[in-house]
Amino acid sequence: MENKKDISTIKKEDPKIRYNIEVIYLSNDIEETINVHYNSPFLLDEDQQNKVLEDFLSMVKEYRGFKGIITSYIWQDGKSKEKIDLNKLKNYKSIAYATPIAQLGKVKEEYKELMDEVVEKYTFSYVKDRDKFIAESLDLITAIINLLLVFGITEQDFEKHINKLEYYKNVKYK
Repeated sequence: MENKKDISTIKKEDPKIRYNIEVIYLSNDIEETINVHYNSPFLLDEDQQNKVLEDFLSMVKEYRGFKGIITSYIWQDGKSKEKIDLNKLKNYKSIAYATPIAQLGKVKEEYKELMDEVVEKYTFSYVKDRDKFIAESLDLITAIINLLLVFGITEQDFEKHINKLEYYKNVKYK
């Protein structure tokens, strides 16, 4: 007589989708890294992932000696965490011009170089070379970030902007 397990009696667990969270932060002026997992009963969209990450970050901010978040990521387990981290661009303030007006000139220059990569016809436009267009776009973003840094952007300025974007996303353009 064969010994077969009756699979109908095996308790089936609710399927869980696992997400990885990585936070790099400053604590007592030392860079620390936390890696944790979050199990969700369903697949999370980007907004839901960001909410989970925000909730976790609010706990991290309560740690003794906490000085600030350097970077944070959330991604579905088994997938790449590779997301574009624009925070890396703020590491290039050293190449910014010394005065806000000079840096604003750099922003204008980068904008012109970006637009040189666009062909405009009577009723349509297109990009000449995708790689050059992306390179010039990133140069423009870097120049603008440097302009904001030279002007002394604060966390409050940034939060005000994020709140405005949230308003646009949730109210104005819904």
